[in-house]
Amino acid sequence: MVQEKEVINNVCNDSKESFVKKIGVYNSKQRILLVGEGDFSFSACLAVAFGSASNIIATSLDSHRTSSKSMINKIKLESRGDVVMHGIDGRRMIKDAVLGSLKFDCIVFNFPHTGDFGGTEFDLRNNKELVRGFIRSAKKMINEDGGIHIRHKSNGYFSLWNIPKIGSDQGLLLIRKPKFDRSQYPGYHTKYGFGGNKDFDCIPSRTYIFGLLA
Repeated sequence: MVQEKEVINNVCNDSKESFVKKIGVYNSKQRILLVGEGDFSFSACLAVAFGSASNIIATSLDSHRTSSKSMINKIKLESRGDVVMHGIDGRRMIKDAVLGSLKFDCIVFNFPHTGDFGGTEFDLRNNKELVRGFIRSAKKMINEDGGIHIRHKSNGYFSLWNIPKIGSDQGLLLIRKPKFDRSQYPGYHTKYGFGGNKDFDCIPSRTYIFGLLA
């Protein structure tokens, strides 16, 4: 465990790059934690754009994901210096012996979902609690000027989650909520972290960007 912690600290302290590369709302100088990655295509997209993944940690709830696409993306990440961690619950990541000791400029959870698709009050409550739990952990793991990014569909049933209110109730400030354009992230496939190989329709969606209250 000590060795693993040293490796991740070294990854997150890598700041030798002088030229800052950007993609979407991210840049290569940021220390980025990605939560609930499906097939790791979002983190791989960032790594390819930056030319390096030395400031990125990508996590998944699955103990391991063995699809060909996820394996290819993991190779892209690890060959560029990324740390990939499995079995990480976004609601409890602050309690992880390694992650809980680190600070990030940006913590990202793309399209959080428990896998409950019934549309009942029970399902809605569970999904809201997933987001709350994630925020509780994430707000203790970002730098003072860091951001928590939650991508989420903004129509129909999904609008009932009321992501801005959940963030506000947890003591965060909603900085902005731009529309999400997947074309800004070449190679990213929208897959839920709990499994499944089919892409889901992410239109319309927004990126809810929260910061800590001063």
